[in-house]
Amino acid sequence: IVCGNALVVFFSGHHSILLDGNGIFDLYAKNTKFHIYLAFCLTLLVVSEYSWKLYHHSRINDRIKLWNHSFMEPLCFCIASAIVGSFAVVNAKNMSMLLAVSASTDRNEWESYQLYIIFFCWVWLVGFWVGRLDTGLHLFPPLFVIPVIQVCFVFFSILLGGLFFEEFDSFTAIQFVGFIGGVMLILIGVY
Repeated sequence: IVCGNALVVFFSGHHSILLDGNGIFDLYAKNTKFHIYLAFCLTLLVVSEYSWKLYHHSRINDRIKLWNHSFMEPLCFCIASAIVGSFAVVNAKNMSMLLAVSASTDRNEWESYQLYIIFFCWVWLVGFWVGRLDTGLHLFPPLFVIPVIQVCFVFFSILLGGLFFEEFDSFTAIQFVGFIGGVMLILIGVY
């Protein structure tokens, strides 16, 4: 995990962006790679949530265990939870940028509606994420659900942040290799 984090930091982009509410909403509206990722995540979310509920219903109500049940039910739950939870990370970064803009420029983001939309979305997403963590710990063995849900959360958060903030656009081939290697080490280490 430590080596993976070192690689990710070393090979990631080291420029920072500071966007106001209009800039953030432009990213939501005009970022095609983000839209493709959204479509992929929505599909994966629906499939994972449906599969989890199917496995759960089969086990609880029908008393029938489906194929590879003890692995598939918690895995699908973790994937669906982490996809939604990862959006809380992006909204947290967006809020921090809006607060930084208010603190360092003459623009007051407290007067713009974007801050409040992002804030309420973040509160809902964090509430969902914490609720799902609690549900996962209630339904599944902690030795399985904690590492798997964290691996999924880290993976989707990194991917979403890189695509939404267009951080991957400036990567060289060497940066991609080092960054992906670091992410893989983190995920393997946590797992």
